[in-house]
Amino acid sequence: MSVHPGVNRKWLAHCQDDAIDLLRNWIRRDKYVRWGETAHMPGEAGKALLFDIDGTLADTDALHLQAFNKVFGPRGHVFDHARFTKELQGFSNTSISERFLADEPPKRQSAIIGEKEEAFRKLVSGQIQPLPGLMKLLALADRASIPMVAVTNAPRLNAEILLSGLGIMDRFKVVVIGDELPHGKPHPMPYLEGLRALNAAPNLSVAFEDSRSGIKSASAAHCDRGNTDES
Repeated sequence: MSVHPGVNRKWLAHCQDDAIDLLRNWIRRDKYVRWGETAHMPGEAGKALLFDIDGTLADTDALHLQAFNKVFGPRGHVFDHARFTKELQGFSNTSISERFLADEPPKRQSAIIGEKEEAFRKLVSGQIQPLPGLMKLLALADRASIPMVAVTNAPRLNAEILLSGLGIMDRFKVVVIGDELPHGKPHPMPYLEGLRALNAAPNLSVAFEDSRSGIKSASAAHCDRGNTDES
């Protein structure tokens, strides 16, 4: 599975162009399949696009940083952008709780994380915009009949708010939530679940990520590293 990373929370032009070129090649190849045939045999694993949400479909990282500082700051944890990128971006709420709220009982940990997510939802309301190139890429995927799945460590409510706000909820066959699985990112399980849900082959699939945690998760779930860049 090739992994296209975003850098500085923006959709890199060369990653977008690579993905669009790949989809165009798939379209050109598959359009020659005779009527009544399919691009792959029934039951055979096929292609898929797998997308992280925060920072990959919409540029929400600055709002998450603001929400973390609002809730975690009074508890002695203040984050700048560099620390946010290294210690928070892409990690599950479970792992964040274990690291920064270890002195709190489990119910209190859950309540504090809930406060942070509620603060984020208030901040993001009315500000959800797609990153440049996203809609063009999704349109090409639809044209090529490539199924898509969202794979995120965000709570399901957040994921649904963002996808609905972008107007693209119905374009994703499945929304995989890391905290609803035994392991979230950076473990490969979320991406393995996304591939399983679509019966997709890792070597025929492309993942889009913007965090170290997400890139590690997607990379660990594939057979061919493809164009992965962890810089």
